[in-house]
Amino acid sequence: MGPEGAEAWYGAYLAEEGHKASTIKTRKAFLRSFLRWLKDSGIQDLTNVTRKDLEDYARHLRAATSSRTQKAYQPNTLRSLWLAAVGLMTALVEAEEVGAQSWPVKLIRGNQEPLPTILSEADIVAVLEGIDTRTTGGRRDRAVYELIYSAGLRVSEATKLKWEDVNLEDRLASIRQSKFDKDRVVPLTHEAVEMLRRHLAG
Repeated sequence: MGPEGAEAWYGAYLAEEGHKASTIKTRKAFLRSFLRWLKDSGIQDLTNVTRKDLEDYARHLRAATSSRTQKAYQPNTLRSLWLAAVGLMTALVEAEEVGAQSWPVKLIRGNQEPLPTILSEADIVAVLEGIDTRTTGGRRDRAVYELIYSAGLRVSEATKLKWEDVNLEDRLASIRQSKFDKDRVVPLTHEAVEMLRRHLAG
């Protein structure tokens, strides 16, 4: 998919997700800055967008000025422009239009440069392995973190998950009334299943 078709695609995606027309219009407007930047940077295929590209776009936003005021963007505008880019790439990953990558998800505010905070795979492994699974609480925490990381669950989804919604044999979990009250089924990794079994055993 090229930048020229991304705006319409994202609008359709947001509509399917249940967003209001006014919200969709606003997000698409903020997205145009990112799409222009992609074209100016010579990126014609969104599957080629990398983490570095998004970091470069964050730096571009920090140095850019508003065409209306000729001044640097206000923090709230910077955040909206940034989140529009991240929102598009996240949607493309969720729709399996592009491969999953560690996309930046946070804009740093204040006088710092608006670069994303990202945990590397090594950082995540260190966090998981740092949990003491010799205790009941540790096994519970490790199981929850494995679910969040490997199945892409929101914290609220992981904490509300019931045992009857988990199929350890088939390595599947049914997520009830998640975003926009929709249900979905997610696969579980072997590591998540193992930690759930250990947690269940007490």
